[in-house]
Amino acid sequence: MIRAFFLLAVLAAMPAWAQSRGVLTWPNGIRYEGEMVNGVPSGRGVITWPNGDRYEGSVVNGLPSGQGTMVQANGDRFEGQYANGQRNGPGVLVVAAGAKYVGTWANDVLEGQVVLTYPNARRYEGAFANGKPHGVGTYVNEKGDTYQGNWVNGCFRQPNRRVALETTMKDCGFE
Repeated sequence: MIRAFFLLAVLAAMPAWAQSRGVLTWPNGIRYEGEMVNGVPSGRGVITWPNGDRYEGSVVNGLPSGQGTMVQANGDRFEGQYANGQRNGPGVLVVAAGAKYVGTWANDVLEGQVVLTYPNARRYEGAFANGKPHGVGTYVNEKGDTYQGNWVNGCFRQPNRRVALETTMKDCGFE
């Protein structure tokens, strides 16, 4: 995450001073308001970016770490665990288009058991790897048709039954 790296680089160059709460604004427009330890954002705080992204929650050494909520300028909202500026651990992501992801993230990527619901009543429940359905899972489409079995990189293949989730039909080799 480039903005997280930049924020750390700026913090490293700051003189240390003791205060319990404050506001910091960097030349690139990033703003932090909240608890600090020796002048470094640590504790509960709010980070805002010039593009409109906003994080509120636990901060360690200037980075989202612990429980927090990120609302992006595009309307996407993640609430859950962070570590070193990335989603890490359990959380819920609701994207502006209406899809909802409930699961566990590792280094900003959805992994493990996931429940994914779409606004048109489609639903996937099962294993994810590298941000895509991978392993055993069940998908129900808007018509109520059920596709249950093994998924590979977001692709479901059975005789006369093919589905692509979180990828394209072309990437699955279906076109």
